[in-house]
Amino acid sequence: MLRDPYIAYWWRRRRNQIRGEGLVGLVRSVGVPLMSAVLMVPLVRVLFLDFLDEGRVFWSQGVEQVVLRAALVVIGWLSLDVYAALIRGQHRTVLALLPVHTPGVVRAQLLEVAASRWWLFAGAAIVLSPIALEGAPILWALSLVALLGAFAVGLFGSAAVHLAAVAVAEDPRWAGLLDLARGNNPRAQAAFIYAPGVVLIGAGWVAFRAAHGIRAAALGDPLGALELALPFAIALLCALPVPRLARSQWFRGSAVVADIDARYAALSDPEEELRVYLDWVVRFLPERVALFALDDLRHGWRQRRTLVTGAWLVAALALAAGWTEQEIGPPRVAVVVILGTFLVAANGVVLARDEPEFLQVWLPPRGAAGAAARAAVLALWLLPIGFGGALAVWFFHDLARAGWVLGVAAIAAAVAVPSALLCARSRLRGMAAYAPLATVLSVALAAALGSP
Repeated sequence: MLRDPYIAYWWRRRRNQIRGEGLVGLVRSVGVPLMSAVLMVPLVRVLFLDFLDEGRVFWSQGVEQVVLRAALVVIGWLSLDVYAALIRGQHRTVLALLPVHTPGVVRAQLLEVAASRWWLFAGAAIVLSPIALEGAPILWALSLVALLGAFAVGLFGSAAVHLAAVAVAEDPRWAGLLDLARGNNPRAQAAFIYAPGVVLIGAGWVAFRAAHGIRAAALGDPLGALELALPFAIALLCALPVPRLARSQWFRGSAVVADIDARYAALSDPEEELRVYLDWVVRFLPERVALFALDDLRHGWRQRRTLVTGAWLVAALALAAGWTEQEIGPPRVAVVVILGTFLVAANGVVLARDEPEFLQVWLPPRGAAGAAARAAVLALWLLPIGFGGALAVWFFHDLARAGWVLGVAAIAAAVAVPSALLCARSRLRGMAAYAPLATVLSVALAAALGSP
């Protein structure tokens, strides 16, 4: 495989990065994800694998439900990653100008996505290990097979759908449907907006059948093995047309994306281009703090938009975790809120690392005003996280426990924000320090605040 020039380039670049970062890079890329998963085992055991405390007859059904939800997270995550790599990838600007072999480019980009998300599968294997330790190693192994199938169908299904979306964006036969769904977006953009949804619906149904296959296989039903094999078969069927789609649509993707961006530029107000998420809050801050807050808001929205908007995704996950009448609901919400808070607070570290050099010269020294501005910006970005879970807890339980969820969110933010600012003092090694610190602090807070 290394004879493929695109994969050889990726491998050489990755190898040089590993050598350059040394032990610190190895700890950050391998040690931190694995250690984080190990630290999460006790919490996951209590909050999500509580069915292990019931009779063994209920175990297969509990594993089915847990694996289904984990598979949907894996599929959704990979769908967004594949879109970013194939359609909005950083290498497209250069490669689209060259007579590249597009199937090879797509193959290398999918390999890069798969390699960068290896921890999704490894982490799931670790956090689900109590299933095996409690005496059901077969159920544990079957759950890993189902998750590996979800990984495969999420990767190759996303590649096929996103490349096909390029053709859909330009096909007049789809114009009517896209016009119905696009809202205020350019018609072509609608094809890309709804492509991840198509992946999640299709691959989600396959994951549902595979999760059901766990219970069937554990009960000795031969159809269970077929259901567990279904994701791999669908992944293979999705992978077969990818080279052809790459030849016909990869280059066209650049033209479609350029047309979308041009339409946005033509329709937008010049002042609108300067506006970013939550920038209206700046008017309420002191003048010197407002300067740095606006800088951070613009920088974060343009460079780390996924991590910024991730707060809303965490809020949705907390809402889903708390959407139950069971007493385990509020503690589950608390764990999701705490972990999500520390994840989104990592913006404080990456903002310092990614800040353009010229701004450090152009703007006055940040000092205390800059630190206050960044703390305020992080707090604003974290604000939605607690409300999703609190809403669900209020609906199924009572207002007091919903207020407790908001209190947990506030405490988590009060710990996560200073931690991020402290680690950000080292621009190059900040994430290497923040990742293990955030893991330990979030697990400790979840253990201390895990029940109302």
